[in-house]
Amino acid sequence: MNAPFLIGPYEVDPERGEIRRGGAQAVSIEPRSMRVLVHLAENAGRVVSIRELLETVWKDVIVTQDSVYTSIAALRRALDDDGEAHRVIVNVPRRGYRLVVPVGHHEGETPSGGHRPETDPPPVDAVSEPEPVASTAVPDSVSAPARDASPVIDSAAGTGRRARPLVFVGVLLLAAVAAIVGWQTFRERWQTSPADLSVAVLPFSDLSGQQDQQYFADGLAVEILDELQHIPSLKVIGRESSFQFRGATQDPRRIGAALGAAYLLEGSVRRSADRVRVSAELVATRDGAPRWSKTYDVTTPDTFTLQDSIAADLARYLKLTVADLEPERHRMSPQAYDLYLRGIQLADSLTQENMSRAVATLHEAERLEPKSAKIQAALAIGYGAILLQGWAPAAESFAASKQHAERAFELDPANGTAHAALATVTAGYEWDWVRARSEIDRALALEPTDAWVLFLGATIYSIDGDFARARKLSEQLLAIDPLSQLAEFVLGARVLLREGDYVGAEKHLRRAIQIRPEYQTLHYFLSLALLRQGRAADALDEARQLDVAEGRDAISAMALHSLGRGAESDAALARRP
Repeated sequence: MNAPFLIGPYEVDPERGEIRRGGAQAVSIEPRSMRVLVHLAENAGRVVSIRELLETVWKDVIVTQDSVYTSIAALRRALDDDGEAHRVIVNVPRRGYRLVVPVGHHEGETPSGGHRPETDPPPVDAVSEPEPVASTAVPDSVSAPARDASPVIDSAAGTGRRARPLVFVGVLLLAAVAAIVGWQTFRERWQTSPADLSVAVLPFSDLSGQQDQQYFADGLAVEILDELQHIPSLKVIGRESSFQFRGATQDPRRIGAALGAAYLLEGSVRRSADRVRVSAELVATRDGAPRWSKTYDVTTPDTFTLQDSIAADLARYLKLTVADLEPERHRMSPQAYDLYLRGIQLADSLTQENMSRAVATLHEAERLEPKSAKIQAALAIGYGAILLQGWAPAAESFAASKQHAERAFELDPANGTAHAALATVTAGYEWDWVRARSEIDRALALEPTDAWVLFLGATIYSIDGDFARARKLSEQLLAIDPLSQLAEFVLGARVLLREGDYVGAEKHLRRAIQIRPEYQTLHYFLSLALLRQGRAADALDEARQLDVAEGRDAISAMALHSLGRGAESDAALARRP
């Protein structure tokens, strides 16, 4: 269905990638989201499963269910269907999505292959988002039966690091792991080969009765990933890449190929008032079969030691020697740990309100554990984000960030996070590049395989003009985080574009967009790369992906001028905010 068609009062033009209602301005839709809408329209009235959408729209591309969720959310916004009551695209619990409004041509005919809705839209309380598929809990054993095989700096860089919450915008961008939704991944030709001793920790599923423990499940998975990174002989895939496979239903062999991992660690969490049950399972990506599994049932006071136990047991299964994974100075009470994880989750959303709540929550944790370097480092990052986002007086935010960073490495001299946070705010507020380089080098020496530290290092050196160093750090990041939008962004926008390699910049920026298409700044820099190649028409098309506030009119003006369309260029300049 490529010809324009109607969905209720909306005109949909698949060729132009636009949705329009009456005489209102058309809304541009990303190509894959448009293909989702076309498929739903062709099957109007029928429930279309997530698996069907993945196999139809993302054929030959490894993605997770989050890609479907993101496309549906974008379509609902364009169709004014993003309130609590979905009246155009409804969720059918555990089954998928259904288009429930009439579909036809301008003459009112039903398109070929389409169906009229079978019934009226179900009541609001009858629909909900499909639940992620959780790993099946397997009793303690060394092996288990094979299961069915049926992820100045701009806000473009998104999220992806350890349980450190933030994206720094302005001079520097800290990666937040955020609500991690809608990530596209590389195609087969970009996939890597797994090393024998390599593991990817996938997001753990929340199986608690109230479904309100996802922050704890995510935090536990990240803490395990962090612990495993300290085993020298084990390659651990970075969080930005592995967390793209939240609720993944693909064959583990395909996920392993995309991540370059020999093993996947999956898990689920059930948490009640005084007990926590965690089921963990190690799957070999060579054949998709489980190799090790164990269930941990502990009381609430023991929750902080869970990541130690799981990481140590996994290391023993892989016949790796481990030291004390979590030094005594890092430990905190269960109450403080819970507040710490809640603070991290709040910060991941990167809104002003939630960032303020995150800092307040971390201060509650600090009151319970004033000597926790982890909490102090998280506060340093939080205040740094507030500083660079301009959400509070700069001098006050800088002083708080610096104070908590210095307190963190006073408590733990080996805390690389604190040094990285101090490097960032020093560069962003004081413009003291000598101190910034010194601090980031210290962080890299302490945590050479940490994805977030590598990203910050690449960013600081790229802004300082040391492109060779920035390139090397970005390549190190890609080696452990092969689907890192952050590394692709730094290479494309900060290194190659400034070096004059516009073709190379385009390649890396397109990869970054394929991973995180919703980040508009990526389209801005891609437009610049296309302009520098003399491809003004392509740059103009790319600029149409941008909002006004993200530079759409500025890029359009340059592209139109290059095309000799002076009057239109002047008009675009006049529209600039």
